[in-house]
Amino acid sequence: MTNNRIVEARFSLVLTELGLATVSSVSDGVSSLLGYGPEEFLSARVALTDLIHPEDRDIVDALFNREATKDTESFNIRIRQVNGRIRLIRGEYTKQPSDARTDVTLELLLQDAKSLPRTLEDASKTDNFRAMMENTDDFIFFKDRNHVFTGASQTLVSLCAPAEHWTDLIGQTDYDVFPEEYADIYYRLEKQIFSGITVAHEIQETLSTDGKKGWVDNRKYPVRDPNGKIIGLYGIARDITDLKSLQTELETNNIELEKRVEERTVAQAAIQHVLEEQNERFKMASDAASLGFWDYDIVSNTLKWDDRMYQIYGRSRLDDDQPYDLWAKNVHPDDLIRSEKELNEAIEGIRNFNTEFRIVHPDGTIRYIKAIAYTARDANGHVIKMFGINFDITEVKLAERRQKQLIEQLTRINEELNNFAYVASHDLKSPLRGIDQLATWITEDLGDTLSRDTQEHLRLMRSRIHRMEMLLDDLLAYSRVGRTDGEVVEVNTHELVQDIFDLAAASTDMHLIVSDNMPVLLTKKVPLELIFRNLIGNAIKHHDKAQGTISISAHPATDGFEFEVKDDGPGIPLEHQQRVFAMFQTLKPRDEIEGSGIGLALVKKSVESVGGTITLESDGHHGCTFRFTWPTNHPEGEMTA
Repeated sequence: MTNNRIVEARFSLVLTELGLATVSSVSDGVSSLLGYGPEEFLSARVALTDLIHPEDRDIVDALFNREATKDTESFNIRIRQVNGRIRLIRGEYTKQPSDARTDVTLELLLQDAKSLPRTLEDASKTDNFRAMMENTDDFIFFKDRNHVFTGASQTLVSLCAPAEHWTDLIGQTDYDVFPEEYADIYYRLEKQIFSGITVAHEIQETLSTDGKKGWVDNRKYPVRDPNGKIIGLYGIARDITDLKSLQTELETNNIELEKRVEERTVAQAAIQHVLEEQNERFKMASDAASLGFWDYDIVSNTLKWDDRMYQIYGRSRLDDDQPYDLWAKNVHPDDLIRSEKELNEAIEGIRNFNTEFRIVHPDGTIRYIKAIAYTARDANGHVIKMFGINFDITEVKLAERRQKQLIEQLTRINEELNNFAYVASHDLKSPLRGIDQLATWITEDLGDTLSRDTQEHLRLMRSRIHRMEMLLDDLLAYSRVGRTDGEVVEVNTHELVQDIFDLAAASTDMHLIVSDNMPVLLTKKVPLELIFRNLIGNAIKHHDKAQGTISISAHPATDGFEFEVKDDGPGIPLEHQQRVFAMFQTLKPRDEIEGSGIGLALVKKSVESVGGTITLESDGHHGCTFRFTWPTNHPEGEMTA
């Protein structure tokens, strides 16, 4: 149904030489048409060109250029109202030079498309047409020359809001029933029809009233009057959502497939490159390791060797015998039965083929061979092939034999050394004790009758006897380091150093400071106690003052702890620091300081016997700091002499 009143507005504009479009007058109808008052255009607060749809710039260019028109021109355009919605406008204009001849006057008539008489008859008035519109599965629609619906199928209602029946769409435009972005798409195709083409076709996206997106194959055609003038259009849009989804899925799958093919191609090229490199490296490695390769076909009972296998067995490919016969002939007679038994057990799946045997070269030379093989099975689990390698281990066997001999020899020497150290200590101490006893008797019997020189000589003699006994004890301990250190037990190092200090400093005015972070270790106590006893004893014995302090601390280190024993004594001169860990080294005459000169050598050997290290730090004037590392993981076999 057509409205009785046409909603329209008239504008007069002056187009200046400077490209300006000044509104000189505007009718009151602009308020009903666009929602703006006339004064807003007259004061230039609102510009008409700013309200025109961006896709209608071709119309704007035609309207606002300075070319005069002979006749009244008509056009269709989209203009945004004050409420933000698009309104379809049918317009007419003329452009004539102004009185001054320098400007052009634009007379513009804008009319609401929906308020105009229909250029195409209302399709709802035909019963047959109504029946078709209400039963077709396609989206069918008719519009007049101003893009206003004059008919539509019921199916179109599912895309339009608000609408319940297709007749609700009559008199409406796309901008009344579709979201603007979709209306823009549909309007764009209709402009092509009204420009004169015979068919406009496009695959377009749709949005249903319940928010579901779809796709249609949209085709639009012009409707002409008897004179051929375009008075409207009709369109048929077919739902292809399922087809489009399938197509999209296929495209996605194709892209994914192409991606996978590309990735697979790249991967295969990379694998091929890696395989070539690995084959080359394997060949180099097998050549370097002198590996011989063979494969045994169980079904045909044939054995194949590569060139290296012939070299290992001292044979040539020119030999008449087959490889299996060559193998059987070359294996040492004492090893043949066992080796064949192991081969058959591998074929039967009883064991893996990993063995050693001797071979005899044609010149009588005996070599030791290591043989390893892997089996290939059929679907029933039966072995059908074996692939194996042989390599000469003669040098390894000879080295193992030599190592066994050396270990036996070392064990015998160690036993002899233990016996010698014990016997030497016992036999040497016996006469020393006799001499010491004689000196004691002389002192007791003669007493005050001895001269001072004689008494001093006897004292020195007994002191040196005592030092000799200490030397023998330290030598015995030194020889046993790393071989008789006892079992691994729990050791509280804080208590250990405190007990050692209490015993060594009983008659001195020395003080001990022990840090709270001393660890509790699972370790061999004997060598650790020996180290602390010597370091603490040296700090006390060599101190140059009546009072002194010894500080002991521990810090976590790689694979264990680092212990620090620090004193405030006289220090050790720099020139002597390299030799303090050597045997029989003292920095003062032995008659002044009792000692064997083995203590620090014994400490160093004990530390190194468990894989640790020891260092000395001193400025040569004030104090010494000994640091040694003590691993917490030192299996029995690593405690070596």
